Amino acid sequence: MGFKLPLRPAKGIMVTFESNKLLNTSVVSSKIGLVQNPNLRAGGTVEFVGYDKSIKEETVKFIVEEASKLLPKVKELKIVEKWAGLRPYVDDGLPIIGALPNFSNFLIATGHFKNGFLLSPITGKIISDMIEFGKSIEELSPKRFFKN
Repeated sequence: MGFKLPLRPAKGIMVTFESNKLLNTSVVSSKIGLVQNPNLRAGGTVEFVGYDKSIKEETVKFIVEEASKLLPKVKELKIVEKWAGLRPYVDDGLPIIGALPNFSNFLIATGHFKNGFLLSPITGKIISDMIEFGKSIEELSPKRFFKN
């Protein structure tokens, strides 16, 4: 399409522990989060390593250590799965939502980083308002990266 958006992949590692109903709610610290789903999942790491989805044991160890600070029983649990995912990251910290330059009928919504699911309802509303009413939010527009 003739231009490149300033997105880059941010790798995050998740570790799933075999467990049953240890938590009734999510538990979050500044370094990690835990959620019961139905096993216990822990994650929250961020690495900028391109599209490399390999998993380093030192990262898994970090997740286990931080998770056990929140829930000491984690040390006794068996790890049943480890996986890496890539999230779309934008350096200014804002998602990119809006029409692409020179393509008013082509809308994009990306760059939500760790908050994709959390922001999906409002992102849908923003896109819907753009289609129905022509309303956009300039601070989120892709045009912010293509100033003349």
